[in-house]
Amino acid sequence: MPPCTAAGSRPIRMRNTLSLRIRCKDTGGHFHALPRLEEFAPQGRKSARVKRINPLNKEHTEEIPLELKQIMEGDPELAVLERINREAFPDNEYIPIREFYPLNPMLQVDVWAMMVDGIPSGFTVTMKHGTCVYIFYLAVDSGTRGAGFGSQMLAQLPELYPGCQVVVDFEAILPEAKNNAQRIRRTGFYLRNGFHPTTLHLHYMQDEFVAAWEGAGEAFDRKGFLTLCAELHRLAPDFDPWYDDKPFVDGKEH
Repeated sequence: MPPCTAAGSRPIRMRNTLSLRIRCKDTGGHFHALPRLEEFAPQGRKSARVKRINPLNKEHTEEIPLELKQIMEGDPELAVLERINREAFPDNEYIPIREFYPLNPMLQVDVWAMMVDGIPSGFTVTMKHGTCVYIFYLAVDSGTRGAGFGSQMLAQLPELYPGCQVVVDFEAILPEAKNNAQRIRRTGFYLRNGFHPTTLHLHYMQDEFVAAWEGAGEAFDRKGFLTLCAELHRLAPDFDPWYDDKPFVDGKEH
């Protein structure tokens, strides 16, 4: 995980209240919260071996298990994840995790907790449509950032969604941006973790984001990703980016 709040994922403008309201066909266009449908989320857990780094002596490491655990509504870990969520994102980017669950089953939305020694130390919210998986949120607890846990989480996602392409979008590098140094670090984080940048840029929240992909396929499934975004917009109309294509900029001097 780079030294930033949440790896660049994931500002979204949900009007003044940042409420993720769902539009359903059977309500005449009104917003309606659907009941939880757990069967639409993949079951089971995946684990990996990671190294705990002693900040006082990085030459000494201790292997500990890292487990990705699927979190359902009402699970006790959700309260800890919400604290991490609130800490990681500023007000204009914050959406309570519980507001994502009603998107099921129109989009398959999964919340995965990063469990370290049995304690939630981070989380990701993914959305799946067809064979495209969109990393909508990714955050690591401030006490464990820099230990490589975010990278391990990213490495597990293709195993959780076999045959799928995983897509993320992160802030574009803009010399005029006040946080451009942070954007460069975030870009490097995803590139180091095997993501391939594309020319597709998304514009919303008065900002610009670059789409990148990893996993199945030999090329970016642009159609699949835009179809997923269109479905998300249909369900949550305030998610309404516009798109263009630009050469990728990595922030390095060439």
